Parts: sequence; structure tokens; C-alpha cells
Amino acid sequence: MSTAGSYISFKRKNLEIRMKRSIRNRFLSIVHDSQFIDLVLESYPNFKCVVNERCGTWYVKPVHAPFSAYFKSTDGHTGQWSFSTRRLNLHLLDLIHDYGGIVLVDSTRRGKRMPDALSKTVPIWIATLNKCVFERLRPHDLENRQLVFFPPYLPETERSAMNKKLDGFVDLLMNSGINLDFISSKLQKPIRPLWATPTSTLSSAQFEDYHTVVLVTASKQVHDGYSREYGFLYVQGAADDEEEWASGLSPTVFWNHADNILSFPEEEYDSNIKCLLSKISHDNTSTAATTTTSDVLTYLVPTNISIGDRSKFSETENKGFFFIVNFSSQPLNIPQELHCPIESGKKGAQSFRKEAPKILSKLNGIKPPWDVQDSLILLDDQGGKEIASCFALLLLSLYYDSDLRKLSTPLTLGTSQTHLDKHQIRQRLIKIIEAHPKTNPSRAFLIAVNTLLLSTSS
Repeated sequence: MSTAGSYISFKRKNLEIRMKRSIRNRFLSIVHDSQFIDLVLESYPNFKCVVNERCGTWYVKPVHAPFSAYFKSTDGHTGQWSFSTRRLNLHLLDLIHDYGGIVLVDSTRRGKRMPDALSKTVPIWIATLNKCVFERLRPHDLENRQLVFFPPYLPETERSAMNKKLDGFVDLLMNSGINLDFISSKLQKPIRPLWATPTSTLSSAQFEDYHTVVLVTASKQVHDGYSREYGFLYVQGAADDEEEWASGLSPTVFWNHADNILSFPEEEYDSNIKCLLSKISHDNTSTAATTTTSDVLTYLVPTNISIGDRSKFSETENKGFFFIVNFSSQPLNIPQELHCPIESGKKGAQSFRKEAPKILSKLNGIKPPWDVQDSLILLDDQGGKEIASCFALLLLSLYYDSDLRKLSTPLTLGTSQTHLDKHQIRQRLIKIIEAHPKTNPSRAFLIAVNTLLLSTSS
């Protein structure tokens, strides 16, 4: 190739790289894919929409008022199939029971027609619940009814291998301490999945003898993950790994200001997005957090502990005596507040492990004592997803038994390791998840909690 030809090829390659990194192309791809989601939801008008955090959230417009779920693709990776008692998603059973079915939205990047979360993780979850209820709890209800469903395109060897693990997953669920009567009461018939992708022929198909769960992949599978067929560089699974490209935007902020954002010149995207976020923050007309429920606080009954999002909290709506531990970046600036900002991620987990003993010490010094006040409110920036929930787990482990009855003699971080084990801590975590389905602590934060409670050096 000539020098001139090499130079032209180099320029084309650089242009292609810049276009693939373009935030605007990602947003245009998300908007394009959301139109398919709109069509699916029109086909199932009575079903409740659910987004699989975090990627799926971008593809569903706020007007659909979606709920959220946490199904990890890693739980469906080949050879690593698992049923997570940290991500039970049992709040979906209420939706399935009340609406007859749900539409669950997610997406994936190049190389796959659908994410492992939808092709394997959710089918494993469905099969485990079905077998728990209709083989163990009520074995005579539906004899000979099929309870296990995987996409037909998966290799038979993989489907068979997953099948062999299901009885163990049922044992795990039944021994987790979860309220099995709740699961049984919500499933009067088994759950059966349907799969939909942008290449599917849309219908309103449902199963009469099953609760129908429609598993929708928002993005079309394209060669190498990119395509020019829509007048821009289409990015398959454009919303994946938002921390790498979203510049601080959340799905809610994007959809509330989509027309404005899509009009930004490419070269001014970063600066315009910063200006937009600053204006939103100052005007307080929108929030950067995605909310899927109208409830401000979740109460961990029968305790006085509650969990919530700092941005949704209003002092005037909380009467009586209460005290707040605020882990968010911004203080509430009220007298009955202990502000200890902790971020998510591994660095945040390290800070949590360091600061939690100090917070416990300060709590034990307030008057009247926190455990006799009307409410101890734990707030963070994520709707109680991780930091507030993990501190609640710490309190439940030290001050309450596995049924959340107050201990006559509370434990301390110096004595807890002789009274607790990981199973007992997990039982309390499951109580939190049952009450507050948004709970989804990272492994790093759970290790921090376990280290505080079980390590002799904590």
C-alpha cells in the first residue's frame, strides 16, 4: 500500500474509534432500542415492566414507571451457574401475582443475542422457585407439569449441566431462612419465560397454565457490535458499563432531558452535560437517582431501623423522635444527624470498615438511646442499595436475633465473633432484602461487614 493509502486508512480507523467512543452515538442507540421496548410493552399492557439494573434501566422511559431487579450475568456464565441468595428478587413475585406476569428488560454488548442474565440466570431463578414450590412445598398440586425452561438455542450439554444443579439450588433457597410461605402463597401456578429480541416476531402470547415472564433483550445483535444501518453508528448494548461513558448522567436525567442532550454538538458534549447536571442540582428539579418506588423509607419491622435515599428524605414527614445516620455525599444539616459520607465500590468498602466502629460508638452515646427512639434512619445516595443496608446488617447482627427480636444483651465488635457465623449474618441480610428489595451490596461491602463481625482483629 502507498504512503498516501496508509495515511487514509489510518485516518479512517481513527475516525471509526472516535465514533465508537461517541456518547451521542450511544444515546442515539439507546433511543432506537427503546422504541422496541415500547412495542413489547404495548403487546403486554397488563404486565408490569421491570428493568434489570443497571443496563436495562436506560432502555425504559420513565413514563412506564418500571420496577427494578438485580440478576447478574455472572451467575449464568458457562460453568459458573449459581442461584444467589443475595439477589433473591422476591419482590417480583408480588408483581407476577398481582399483574399476571412481567416484562423484564436488559441488554448485552457484541457477541451475544441476549445477555446471560436473561438466557440463564433468570431461567435458573424461575426453575429454582418452581421446583421449590411444586416439588417440595406443594408436590401434589401440579404433577407432571414442566417446571424448567431454558432457551432452545443453548447447547443440550449446557442445559443438562444446569439441570443437574437445580436441586442443590432449591436446597440453598430452602435453608436460607427465607419466608417459604410467602413464596408458596404468590405462586398459585408455575412461572414460564418467553424470550424476545429485536429480531423476534412480536405477539401477545401468554401461558394459561403458567405465570408468564417476558425476557426482553433491548439491543439487536450486529456484527462486531456496531452497525451504520440507522444513519448513525449503532452500538449494541450501548448502555452497558455506564460508568465508562455516561459522564455522570443517570437514565432518569437522560430521559427527562433527551431532546436537549441529543442536540448537543459532539465536541461540546462533556461541557454541556456538566452544565446540565449543575443546573439540575441547583434547581432541584430532577434527581440523578433512578427511583422505582414511591416509598421514601423502608422500615425493617419489627425494629425501629429504616433505610432510604438522602435525596428523597424530608424532615417534615418524619414525626416523633428519630436519629439519622447519613452516608450520602451531602449533609441534611439538621441537629439529629450523623453525617459520614461513604462512597460505593472497593474504596468505599474500606472506608466503611474503618468508620463503622466509630459510628457505632457515637450511636451508643446519643440520648435518648437510638434503639428506644421512634426511628433510626439510615440514608445513602443509592436508595439504600448498599451502604445503608450494610450498616443496617451490622446493627441487626449486634442488637437483634435472627427473627429481629431485640437481644437482652447486645453484642459488640469485640464479642460478636464468638456468637455469630456467616450463615447467621446472611439470615439477617435476607430479612433486609425481603423488606427492601433494592438491597444489592457488593462483595466488597459484605466482606467488610463479615470482617467487622467475625474477625478477632476488627
